[in-house]
Amino acid sequence: MVQIATGSLLGRNAPRSKTGCGTCLKRKLKCDEQRPKCRRCTSLELNCEWTARTRKPRTVSKAKGDTAQRSIRLIESKEDIPQDDALSRSDSEPLTVQVSANNQVLNWLLDDNSSSTPSMRNFAPSISPSLSVEHIPCANSLLLSPRDRRYFEYFPSCTMVTAYLKPWRWSNLSYIYRYTAANDAIVMRMILATSGSEMHRLKKGGDDSEDIGLHHYNVAVRELSTALGKEHTDDPKQRLERLLAALLFMVDYEVRFGYSRHHLRLHLDGARSLYASYEKSVMDSEGSGTVATVDDEENGGDSHLSLLSSLLLLWISYIDAIGGQGLSSQSLLSQISQSSLPSAKLERLYRRARISGRHCWGEEYPEDAILDDVENYRPLEFLHHGLLMRSRIWQLAVARHAGKDGVETPESLFEELIELGERYQDLILTSRLSGAGQYRRVYATIRSAACVYWADVLFHRITLRKQQTPTKIHRTAVSSIMQIAHTDYNRDKSTLAMKVWGMFMAGIETEDGIHRDWILERLTELGGMHFEIREAFGYRLGGLASSVSNYEETWLRSKGCTQYGEPGSYMPICAHQHRNSQIPSANRTINNFSK
Repeated sequence: MVQIATGSLLGRNAPRSKTGCGTCLKRKLKCDEQRPKCRRCTSLELNCEWTARTRKPRTVSKAKGDTAQRSIRLIESKEDIPQDDALSRSDSEPLTVQVSANNQVLNWLLDDNSSSTPSMRNFAPSISPSLSVEHIPCANSLLLSPRDRRYFEYFPSCTMVTAYLKPWRWSNLSYIYRYTAANDAIVMRMILATSGSEMHRLKKGGDDSEDIGLHHYNVAVRELSTALGKEHTDDPKQRLERLLAALLFMVDYEVRFGYSRHHLRLHLDGARSLYASYEKSVMDSEGSGTVATVDDEENGGDSHLSLLSSLLLLWISYIDAIGGQGLSSQSLLSQISQSSLPSAKLERLYRRARISGRHCWGEEYPEDAILDDVENYRPLEFLHHGLLMRSRIWQLAVARHAGKDGVETPESLFEELIELGERYQDLILTSRLSGAGQYRRVYATIRSAACVYWADVLFHRITLRKQQTPTKIHRTAVSSIMQIAHTDYNRDKSTLAMKVWGMFMAGIETEDGIHRDWILERLTELGGMHFEIREAFGYRLGGLASSVSNYEETWLRSKGCTQYGEPGSYMPICAHQHRNSQIPSANRTINNFSK
């Protein structure tokens, strides 16, 4: 066989050069690579170009992208779903996709607005065509149907979030939504219950059988009853945090959607029992010589109560002061005020609650959010004292109705009201500003705090000095509340939900029929999204202003008609399952949370 040197091939048999002139390469012709002008370009009288070639960078196809986006594995559902469950899947539905709590799919579920979070389309190429993302289970293996996902995504815009004043992104509710709910089925179900029942109510016409939020609430109460009866190995501090979060949602749910104050009383009694158990566990640990470590001091100075638990406990006590009046002989605020624990003193609890956001979010917490907390500290402190005063006025009214003498008198409380107004006079004056063009959170906080203060002034006269003729301060209270309500109505109607107490008091005290009609129209528009709105509706037929005596008598009578369980006992019931039935074996003691 004859071997031919490839380098000697000429003409048509020569290999095509890959380093020839640009002219030959463009025409896909062979080039002899002679410089400055090759023979082919010379013979054809062409311009022989010798320019540097540039290669396009190699690209990776989307199907071979980040492997983290393909880390989705199949599992069978660990949850037995009853056939009669409204959320059960049909046999024809595809398999479920299990998602880790730390991966990006859960982040997508939790924050649709995040620019750094990929959309679900990014994950589609890595999922087999035979699979479906119609159901995404969370880290706690709680299955979310497509309808549940809509409820979950709606929660950041629901009324409950608006009522707690803090902007959603860095709020404590957002932290619970992102982290606590992902690891606790009861909290997750209560989030779905709150959103589902609110969306059901907004439909205006659905019957109770269609309220899936009510279903989630009933299941959550059953699961709480079961959890309280089980032995656990969890960190007591973290478990207390989860229990308080679940109780907050349940109490808030009863306030907004409940049909019986009895059910609200049960949850509030549970919160009081939980606090009593916490006090006992702290005393036992101190008696055994347990002391807080350096890490505990850095994390809030309490080895038993986290900063988030401090805030949750404070929120529940506020709801107790607002919606639980007449449901117990002692409010949670009074119970905390009388505590012998230094770490549980009310003022210290408030200070710890105010820095809970910074502690929960850690380094993620931006400077803007920190400055927002600092700016709102005094207005929130004013609101805090206003709610405390409301509770104290009510407790004194209950004691006087029962013929009991106490240290406090109507005169002493009124003097404290005047001193409170003088201490926060700058905020009261600021609340009268229109705030046109200003949408900072601090304006809404100041108006809410001032409205509560003026409502306390009117509430004091109604419950403790009903025979007294209204004075200048009472007329100022009515006009101030009306001005604040009109300002909020023109700026953002949803914020009126925080002014229900003030508007109700102003409606009772005002002598202007136009103002009274306007208040009733606003309460009607809010549509029962607050417990006190339903209280107000109860007196509409007889005329709001003429029902002062009935209003007071009903609240006082509710205290005497209420039966109380044993101290330390908490019996959560399925409050809306057939509206009046209890869950079997629901009696659990909440004291065992620290076992």
